[in-house]
Amino acid sequence: MTEHGLNVLDPVGMWPGGIKNIRLWDCGVAWKDLNPAPNVYDFSRLNSLIKPGVNYTLVLGGTPRWAARDPHAPHAAPWLGDGSNSPPHTMSDWMDFVSKVMSTFRGRIKFYEVWNEPQLADFWWPYDQVPMLAKMTVAARNIARAVDPAARIVSASVLPRDSSGGMKRACAYLRALRAVNWPVDIYSAHIYPEIGAAPSRWNEMAVAWQRALTELGAPRKPKWVTETNFNLMGGPLKTKAQVERCITSVNSYADAQDIDRVYWYAYGVHSDPRVLGIRLAPGTAGFAQVFDRQ
Repeated sequence: MTEHGLNVLDPVGMWPGGIKNIRLWDCGVAWKDLNPAPNVYDFSRLNSLIKPGVNYTLVLGGTPRWAARDPHAPHAAPWLGDGSNSPPHTMSDWMDFVSKVMSTFRGRIKFYEVWNEPQLADFWWPYDQVPMLAKMTVAARNIARAVDPAARIVSASVLPRDSSGGMKRACAYLRALRAVNWPVDIYSAHIYPEIGAAPSRWNEMAVAWQRALTELGAPRKPKWVTETNFNLMGGPLKTKAQVERCITSVNSYADAQDIDRVYWYAYGVHSDPRVLGIRLAPGTAGFAQVFDRQ
C-alpha cells in the first residue's frame, strides 16, 4: 500500500507531530543555506528539524552563489536567490557539500533527493546541462556508499505536466541517468494536475512517467511522488467532498501504479493562498486523510 508523506513549509513553528515521512525543501535547508561560503557549513537549522522516528528526505538542490558556474543565471527562483539554479562551477564543490552533509547526518537522514524540478528554469539553467546533473547524481551515490551505506539516493524530480515540458522534456534527464547506468535507488516525480482537472489527470501523469521509465529500460526500483497537490494556483477546492475524492483517488491510482510513497505539498500555511487546492494545515480534511495513510 502506498504511504503518504508531507513537505513541511515551517518545520519549526508548525511541527506535524506523528508524521513519519517528511521531505525537507522550501524550509531554509537548501544547499545555499547549509553551505553559505566555501568550507563554511551551518547545520543549526537542519539539526533543529531532525526528530527521532521520522524518515527524512533532504533535497540537495539550490546552488550557493559562490559555487555557481553562472552567479547571474536568469530565471532563478527569487526565494532561493541569484545563482541557485546554476550548475556548480566545479564538481568538487558539490562533492564536498554532499560528503559533509551525509557524514554529519549519518543515521539521522536516510534519503537524499539530488535536485528539485530541474525541468524548470527556476531551479536548473540551462536545461541542456542535465548530463552534469546525472554526473552529480553518480557522485552523490558514490559518496553515500562510502560515507553512509544505509543512505538512499532519490533522483531529481521529473514533471509530467505539459506546461513544465512533460515527459518529453523529462526524458532528457532520464536518458542522462541511463547513460551513467541509473545511479539512483528511487525514481521521483512531481504530479500537479492543471487547474480544474479531475483526479483522473493525476493517473494520466503517473502512467506517462511509468511508460517513459519502461521505454528507457530503467531497472525496476521504488517510485516516489515527492510533491503533489491539486488546482495549483487555482485556489482551494471548494468542498470537503472534493478534497476527499482527490486524495482517495490518488491512493487508488498510486497503489495501482506501484508508487511506494506520495509526499503532499505542503503542510503549513502557504504565503500565497492561491497555490494549493488541498490545504494540509492542522484540522483540515486534507491533513486528516494524509495522516491516516502514512
